[in-house]
Amino acid sequence: MREGYKKTEFGEIPVEWEIKKIGDVTNIINGGTPNTKVSMYWENGTIHWATPTDITSTKKYINTTEKYITNNGLKNSSANLLPTGSVLMTSRATIGECCINTVPMSTNQGIKAFVCKDIYNEFLYYLVLKMKDKLIKLAGGSTFLEISKTAIGSILIPIPSQKEQQKIAEILSTVDELIEQTDTLIEKTKELKKGLMQRLLTKGIGHTDFKKTEVGEIPVEWEVKELVQCGEFINGKAFKPSDWSNEGIPIIRIQNLNGSDEFNYFKGEIEEKYYIKPYDLLFSWSGSRGTSFGPHIWRGTEGVLNQHIFKVKINEGIDKTYLYYALKIITERIEQNAHGSAGLVHITKKSLESFKVPIPSLVEQKKIGTIINEFDEQIMQYKHKFDKLCILKRGLMQKLLTGKIRVKVS
Repeated sequence: MREGYKKTEFGEIPVEWEIKKIGDVTNIINGGTPNTKVSMYWENGTIHWATPTDITSTKKYINTTEKYITNNGLKNSSANLLPTGSVLMTSRATIGECCINTVPMSTNQGIKAFVCKDIYNEFLYYLVLKMKDKLIKLAGGSTFLEISKTAIGSILIPIPSQKEQQKIAEILSTVDELIEQTDTLIEKTKELKKGLMQRLLTKGIGHTDFKKTEVGEIPVEWEVKELVQCGEFINGKAFKPSDWSNEGIPIIRIQNLNGSDEFNYFKGEIEEKYYIKPYDLLFSWSGSRGTSFGPHIWRGTEGVLNQHIFKVKINEGIDKTYLYYALKIITERIEQNAHGSAGLVHITKKSLESFKVPIPSLVEQKKIGTIINEFDEQIMQYKHKFDKLCILKRGLMQKLLTGKIRVKVS
């Protein structure tokens, strides 16, 4: 055992640290819902009333809610008014998501609130995040998971001195700020790219004369072409489970277009048309609106294409990157003409090929594609930084909140 450490149910922790129950260092407060049929409990309400949806849709701090209740609603229900700085945690269905309220707030019964007594609230916030898996294991219920006030209150946690709690929370807060700043950069760059795409793919670069067409107003020099004139849409192979193997070449499926690195493999002979190389243009003709459905540039390794995805073999005079962005900008219109439910849609090859896009000269296509792609590259860099910061945060939480790494306090 390391010098200055002691053995506990958490493993080795610093000798000065204590082990206490959450219920001993906080007051755990249940929430409640005023009768929804009584208008005086809700109309013109001024008291914030948080639900699990409010918690999961916010970040570290919460200062507003979708719904409000009145003083009468508060008095005539099991809801409680929580002081600023309470740690609010989802305890029903979704377990263990949390945030800190910066204004007085009430909650419904899907939230447990911790009003801190002998623990720093921001330190507790990170502890709750760290023990989410444990909370889920402690939850029960046949219809949906729920964890009780008693079960939460009996959980043991390691507690350093107040100064060390504050220092640990300060370090983790700094990483959180960097994560939030990076996330903001991603969203701002996406917005800039969206506006730029709309302008470049309809107005081009440096044009002054325009004409009206079936796809809107475009430069007079541009053409309008059906997608069938831009490339050949080759459907993937309908692999059977009996075709799958534990080795061989990866089978690229819809989930892989969404970032999953879990593959089935194929070992055997297959037609050349099904092979996919990095940076090939693909189009998922069956998938979820706004995510998998639509065009994708494949950024993975070589593989073979599964059904429900087209490989687009580009025709002469068409730039692949330009066509990718031209497809992106009309994907919503394609979805509107596709078959399926609100979430999952599919479109036939014939219908897809009939959609029209504006086509400039090959030189201008390449210029437009390059400009927009620079924004995508920037977004990818920000996302890479975001992922690295999230990994750093998880590692720091594991080490700082257990005392494996000590912080200097005055």
